[in-house]
Amino acid sequence: LGCYRVEGWRYALLEEEGFDRVLIDSLAGIEKDFQTAAAPAEGALVVVNPEVSSVRDADRIIGLLEAREVRENFLVINRLRPRMVARGDMLSVEDVVEILGLKPIGIIPEDEQVIVSTNQGEPLVLKGTGPAAQAYMDTARRLRGEEVPFRALEDAQEVELAQGAVEVHAVADDPAAVDFEADVIERDRCAQTRRLADEH
Repeated sequence: LGCYRVEGWRYALLEEEGFDRVLIDSLAGIEKDFQTAAAPAEGALVVVNPEVSSVRDADRIIGLLEAREVRENFLVINRLRPRMVARGDMLSVEDVVEILGLKPIGIIPEDEQVIVSTNQGEPLVLKGTGPAAQAYMDTARRLRGEEVPFRALEDAQEVELAQGAVEVHAVADDPAAVDFEADVIERDRCAQTRRLADEH
């Protein structure tokens, strides 16, 4: 699609159909798709993963948006894993905000239900109340101008641990090693066995 056609659709939706906002999705990168989406834009949601390469690309995008005088820009920090942040293996929300200088409007935790929903062809927000689904809804409400506090972040895996629904993966190059989740499950099971033994 050309820039003029996209601008025509935007005008029709806003002025003739009465929509408040028009969201134009764009592929990652700064190629033609970005240029087309940015041409009629008055603001932008810059989606970034908390990884160095993604943050670097986002910084370039923000610079191009500002050069086009697109000023109402916000961050959506995607696929955040709090456990990795705590270990120092992933950039934190504060790190990303400090580097890019934009206010976050959405913080989306990593959640395998996103993949499940995509594979099933069903919108995640319509089928579940998991961490990512809640974060998407919160982001949408903030876009509408509502004051929505950010939720306390936790890994979707940790939620599953609490529910006893965790898949244990062996480390490929060391069959004797397992993920940290396996140790947690084993400790939980042992503790539960001891409690049952004490009760009887």
